[in-house]
Amino acid sequence: MQLKLLYESEAYRATRVWVPVANYVDSPDGPELFVFVEWVRSSAVEEISKLARSIGLEYTIEDSKITVYGYR
Repeated sequence: MQLKLLYESEAYRATRVWVPVANYVDSPDGPELFVFVEWVRSSAVEEISKLARSIGLEYTIEDSKITVYGYR
């Protein structure tokens, strides 16, 4: 899975995205608030698309990967 933060120029590879602290995601520099997530990309298309649809997040599917957008 890849995760791109709004203020970073490059995405980073994440081994786990959601951390036990509500409203935060894992990042190389420690927990970041969800509001700073630009997008999340994964090869788990079916699972992630169902989740994104259920909570109303915009997404695209390309090259067998799903990208879910926090901001678009």
